[in-house]
Amino acid sequence: MDKYLSIILLIIVYLFKSVISNICPIFQCAESRNINLPIPQCAWSHNISSIQVYDIQEKNCRTNEECKIDLRPNQNTTCQVKPAIKGLDKDLCENNVDCYSNICNNNFCVGKFENVLCNQHHECATGLFCGYESPQNTTIPKKCHKQYVINSNCTEDYDCQNHMGCFKASNTTIGKCVKYLSLPVGTSITNEQASLCITHYVYNNKCVRSVLKSNDKCLLGQTDCKYSYELNGKEEDFILKCQCADTYSDTLFCPMGSSNYLFESYIAQLRTYYSERVSAKHTTKRNDLEYELRVLDFKTVQYPKIRDADDCYTKFVASGTMIKFLYFAVALYFFIIFIN
Repeated sequence: MDKYLSIILLIIVYLFKSVISNICPIFQCAESRNINLPIPQCAWSHNISSIQVYDIQEKNCRTNEECKIDLRPNQNTTCQVKPAIKGLDKDLCENNVDCYSNICNNNFCVGKFENVLCNQHHECATGLFCGYESPQNTTIPKKCHKQYVINSNCTEDYDCQNHMGCFKASNTTIGKCVKYLSLPVGTSITNEQASLCITHYVYNNKCVRSVLKSNDKCLLGQTDCKYSYELNGKEEDFILKCQCADTYSDTLFCPMGSSNYLFESYIAQLRTYYSERVSAKHTTKRNDLEYELRVLDFKTVQYPKIRDADDCYTKFVASGTMIKFLYFAVALYFFIIFIN
């Protein structure tokens, strides 16, 4: 009986590993595997032992090109010319059409001044935003206004000074400007406003300090990770799903809890960024973090995405031009698997 049970268990383990190996694709730098892709190819999608692998060689792209990876299986991606992007206030330019404000003076874009008509935030000078006379009065055409101070009414983060966001209660359109990373544990809030929580973590529409109670690495057959948080003196439990890392095909991991010392260290550095280094930026650039902070974000808030990634792939992921693509890459891969 024990012999047959062992055989059955081995079959179950084999089948489970086969399923898992087809869930998580692997993303890696081609040069890390001594592969040189022919220019202008910058990515190669291929199959190794039923594992979808994406070898990336961004260095094949010129400075005016980018590598938007084709996520379909067994496809090559070539470098594409970056779309033209207009300049903000103080950006370099050659002609008026190069600037959102349509004003280029001495090779620098000049943002629109206070009380000048505008259509979007990008047109206004640093320290200003494009909006109505007040959040309650939307009848007068939009103009460039000084960013609001703390506790002012607002409709979005860009309305507030760069170290603050617009905190809105659920089902409301008008909020208050509050400092990033300042709202205490227990504050009712939406997931989209997590950057306003002192812990940078939201669960069940509350700012919480989460503690991971499971092992970091999900065991064979494990699909859920256990967490807890304390609220009003009572400990509450919750679960999150095990997640893929870009560097593993057959191993899943638990997202990081906000009580992890690495997570808390990142939040402390982020708080310093918002309090000391963000004020001189254009309102639309407030969340363009320095490279080191972007890496820390991927290693904590977005863990396990780049777990055990080498320097080459880490740089690729954390580069400003690639972040948007990489947010949805794995999600799209899951979608492709499930519809098949």
